[in-house]
Amino acid sequence: MFTRHCFRSLFKRGRFFESRWQNRLSTNLSVIAYVARIWRPWAAVRIVAALALAIGFTGYELLSDTPAGWGWLLAAAGAAWSMTGIVWQFLNLHRTHVFGSAASGRHDLSRDFFDHGSPDPVDGRLVLSEIEGGVSEIHDNGGDVIWGVVEGKRGNRNGYVFDNDVARALAAGGIAILPSPDGDQRTERDLMRRMSGLVRDFQAEGLGIRRRNSIRGGRSFFDAPKIRLSALRWDQKTGLSARIGRTSYFTSCLTNDLAAQQIKHGDRVIADRSEDMYPVSRPAGPGAALLLKRLADCPTMSNHVGSVVLALSREGYPVLSTQGGAAEVNKGKAVLSGSGSIDWADMDHSGARRDGRLDRAILYGMARELLEETRLIPQDSLRECDYALIRQQAAALRLAGLYRDLRRGGLPIFVGFGRIDQRMDRILEARPLHPDNCPFSSPAETRLLTDLPQAVISDAGQMIAYLERHLTDTARVQRDPSDQILILLQLLERSQVLRDHFDRAITAAPASADPAPGPARSLSRR
Repeated sequence: MFTRHCFRSLFKRGRFFESRWQNRLSTNLSVIAYVARIWRPWAAVRIVAALALAIGFTGYELLSDTPAGWGWLLAAAGAAWSMTGIVWQFLNLHRTHVFGSAASGRHDLSRDFFDHGSPDPVDGRLVLSEIEGGVSEIHDNGGDVIWGVVEGKRGNRNGYVFDNDVARALAAGGIAILPSPDGDQRTERDLMRRMSGLVRDFQAEGLGIRRRNSIRGGRSFFDAPKIRLSALRWDQKTGLSARIGRTSYFTSCLTNDLAAQQIKHGDRVIADRSEDMYPVSRPAGPGAALLLKRLADCPTMSNHVGSVVLALSREGYPVLSTQGGAAEVNKGKAVLSGSGSIDWADMDHSGARRDGRLDRAILYGMARELLEETRLIPQDSLRECDYALIRQQAAALRLAGLYRDLRRGGLPIFVGFGRIDQRMDRILEARPLHPDNCPFSSPAETRLLTDLPQAVISDAGQMIAYLERHLTDTARVQRDPSDQILILLQLLERSQVLRDHFDRAITAAPASADPAPGPARSLSRR
């Protein structure tokens, strides 16, 4: 069991590691595999052919009764060609000449797209202030949509579009998976091919910057198969349904994320492709406010399914976390214990593929992220017993709504509520240990937030008051909240449908058999 777990863990690229060399190896292998699959598929074939040629001639020289020197020369040439191809054709793909190869090592990605208050009249870059809403995913007449902007304590801004119509549909049932006709379920390569030449260079440079920054920061920048949400539909008889496809995390980084980013050299903008990439429409002509396109109208966006979960402990204490220092997003900020994305493997582990229900995969992915980030199960666990715990937790969660994250190119993020069937003291005592202390195991990405006063939450109104009291500018503990917490706070304040979902989720949870909790207290382990 120990050997099997270590072997599977070592060769699973999509994970974090404690050691820098493991992170560097994982990052490079992920980038090489992605470039070979998406941009250079024939390069991989040529490299494998050259390597096979080298092995063949080496075997000929070793086994032949009359070896010839030219065999060794051809074997060495084939080996040199294959190794050169791996290093040059893959890793150096990102050293594009479009943005100045000599200085590209000092280029960086910026999200100033969201931090300016007005459009730049010189180059016409898109900014957050120009986007003023969206349309319903399931109604053609605009629907009931909530749009807003949040701003953190450090001045960083983000926006969202929340679909009340989808939230109402989720109250009535789950999400069925629609069969995809030929040509409709686009692959990653199809998505990337739809980009024009300059955008392709922009994407290649962006991938190179992400790889370089991850290696320098000791982080693991890895790829993983994800579920693409292509469209949502609603029918009065059959309810809510979805058309899905397969995408990956890297494809989302190079479409959704990069659409809202700039390549900068110091304070100077080197490249900005927001007008070419960002999925917005201007229905009333030039000068009118921009509207975020619905998912079905975003053929060039990866739009993998994201998720956030606002959870309570068995007694009713809010379970919040702090993002780890190795993270690229929300580093050191207060985050929801259960934010992440839905893996393609969740379709099988949850039974969603068998039953044709997307909501099963989403709830399973929410539960997996929640248990991993609270350290109740090991990170990236491969154990069957942990799969069973995830399925049990998924049954205690409620799928409540969908919003689009403007900072990530309109990425669809589902909202979930529920309880963890553990007392808070047991959650705090949990440790992220893997079976048999495998040396290739992943550390926890978050730590539970213990320096906030705790209070029992019994309805959505108390949850809103708690978040406002402890995670706003007037909070006694100066903890910077993540965009997701600020967005969820605004949505709970503005959407009665979402508040109803929250109240039902915490009421439907199984009652605790433990003694009633005492008054509000701090859960710090000091």
